[in-house]
Amino acid sequence: MALHVLQLSDIHFTTLIGDEKTIHDDVRRELVADVRALRGRVGHPVQAVAITGDIAFSGKRGEYELAAQWLDQIVEACGCSHTAVLTVPGNHDVDRERIQTSAKLLHRSLRQIVPAQASRELEKLMTTGDPLLLDKFHDYRAFAACYGTPFESSSAPNWIRRFALSDTCALDIVGLSTVQVCDAEDVEKAMFLGPHQYVFERAPNIETIVLMHHPLHWLRDSAAAEPYLTARAKVLIYGHEHMQTLEKKQKANGQELLVLGSGAVTPELGMDGYTYRYNLLAFEHVKGGVDHSLAVTVYPRIWSPSETKFRPDRESLADGDESVDFALKSSQFGQQPLAGAAARAARTVRHLETAVPCGPPATLRHLFWRHLDWRERIKVLLNMGILPPAPEVPLPQHVEEEAIAKAEASNQLPKLWELVMGHIPQDVRPTNPFAKGNSDACSDR
Repeated sequence: MALHVLQLSDIHFTTLIGDEKTIHDDVRRELVADVRALRGRVGHPVQAVAITGDIAFSGKRGEYELAAQWLDQIVEACGCSHTAVLTVPGNHDVDRERIQTSAKLLHRSLRQIVPAQASRELEKLMTTGDPLLLDKFHDYRAFAACYGTPFESSSAPNWIRRFALSDTCALDIVGLSTVQVCDAEDVEKAMFLGPHQYVFERAPNIETIVLMHHPLHWLRDSAAAEPYLTARAKVLIYGHEHMQTLEKKQKANGQELLVLGSGAVTPELGMDGYTYRYNLLAFEHVKGGVDHSLAVTVYPRIWSPSETKFRPDRESLADGDESVDFALKSSQFGQQPLAGAAARAARTVRHLETAVPCGPPATLRHLFWRHLDWRERIKVLLNMGILPPAPEVPLPQHVEEEAIAKAEASNQLPKLWELVMGHIPQDVRPTNPFAKGNSDACSDR
């Protein structure tokens, strides 16, 4: 079975009114129409939407509200779940107005000390959930939680989702954050991943796709991160530079890797040399005798200024083709059965065995994070009696997540549903899936 993923990057939603808005709105409408038409020609539903950062322009809640409205149209065109959106943060998903002077000084210090020491300090700071590093993601994290891809924890600003490719083989999509240290002083060699992100275990019969916003050469710890990422990822996808690149690489030991530098959905109009782009990707496990490979088909789409619509990127394709194919030799596929595979590192043990969150609990979380601001979320959780009294300030996201989990464990999701609905417009309220007689099927449409 093939896995189809719509890949987007650098959308830059903004609430500002300017000359670009009319054109950007039109491009995004045309992209939805193009996805729907391309899906029809491919003949398969698209199971996930992967966004490699810069969803917003300034990391503000209003920008994510616009993004969510557009993503409603995207997932409808794809034919996938509303919670099948996989996202990592970019530098424009950082709210710079929330970066305090002390945080700027901390960023500067991490950029000045040697990379190995900086990585150790960064991991220590993230493990303690230091608000100096995390507060700048306040609105982004609520947006990501809406789609089931919040940071796994304060110490691990990443996530993993697993998709079955066959009865024995699967694909892990791993989302990493390159903007833990991010502010107005961002330059090449100033960003970080840290080993708490780029070190992940190999698992039999599982290949890995890595999503991150910045290319490797933007990382201060690239010398340490690159060997891990290029040896353990089969496909590496990044954004940020707005220029499309697609290259199959072969390492000295025969390891093969596909690197996709993504063009931008909507770069700034004044940036010469850039145009609007997106990709549809298809992944499939191929077995030939004793050999196994991951087949990757890329449908690169580019904006045509003369036609004012998207078309195949003919400059990178053979005449008449809409796609380009890659066969990547796999050292992971063909090992022991998936059911007996060892778990990845301890921090990822709780990752979902299904590809994306689904069913009524996932729908409830989607609505909770999408429609309620932090004050409304606190009020609901206090009314549930699953949250201790708190001052009138935003709570750490993990506290709210733990409260929802507590409600689920104590069978209080029906009550939580009703309280959440009190903050959601009547015309977008779904039928209560917890009401007697409603199905618990894996659907949140």
